[in-house]
Amino acid sequence: MRTRASRGDARASPRRCAPRHYELALSVHMDNFTFAGRVSVDVECVNATRYVVLHADGLDVHTVALVHADGRRAGAGAVRVHRHFAYAPAQLYVIALHRDLKPLRTYRLNISFQARRENELLGFFRSSYLLHGERRFLAVTQFSPTHARKAFPCFDEPIYKATFKVSLRHEASYQSLSNMPVEASTVDEDGWVTNHFSRTPRMSTYYLAWAVCNFTYREAVTDSGVVIRLYARPDAIQSGSGDYALHITKRLLHFYQDYFKVKYSLPKLVRVLTICCWVDLRIVCHVKA
Repeated sequence: MRTRASRGDARASPRRCAPRHYELALSVHMDNFTFAGRVSVDVECVNATRYVVLHADGLDVHTVALVHADGRRAGAGAVRVHRHFAYAPAQLYVIALHRDLKPLRTYRLNISFQARRENELLGFFRSSYLLHGERRFLAVTQFSPTHARKAFPCFDEPIYKATFKVSLRHEASYQSLSNMPVEASTVDEDGWVTNHFSRTPRMSTYYLAWAVCNFTYREAVTDSGVVIRLYARPDAIQSGSGDYALHITKRLLHFYQDYFKVKYSLPKLVRVLTICCWVDLRIVCHVKA
């Protein structure tokens, strides 16, 4: 009886907390189509609640911990995690606490998880192509409208806006792209590379994007200095197959700036062309020196 009431309350209470910032670190295994991650979410309590309700779809959550935003344990045991569970019918992940969170206070929620990259063109998925008779794989995202929940636990509705810092760890033979420039890159003892991307502007989850691939690119520069970069298979770039998409993107960006009288405020616009769909890294990727 208690469990049923708790789940009903949890389904009705997502807006009692709101995200402010995400720190997301992913290790992407290209050989077995899996990934593992850790996400830290700075959450502001809007109304007193004993539940933190996020979205998650197909994720295997391992650990959940709650701390104050400054890193101290939440109230010397006063706010302990009682239990946490997935509610699959609503694609929710429910964290039940022993006591209420206090309104207007910010907490940090730390979650570790893993999942498999499926071939379904949604969330964080896998794709492949042939190059010189060899099959190569890539991992890309498609979060619009509400599929970021397939990649990491999050508040996956457009009303929830926050900033994001993403780190991607992968084999050195691949490169990784995300919305923002790489601010630091490290090489681990096992030879894997971790790219740490800069903080994004405040935005909804469906704008977040990343890719792990070994594509090459071609670029164009607008009159206002915005660098537009198209990533695609090396043979497609070499043959010029992406040139039309690159140049029409340049013309469209100019049209929208003129029509809305709003200048594109960031230095780069990146598009990734896979076999199955476009992946727009619409905020900014590598800033050209």
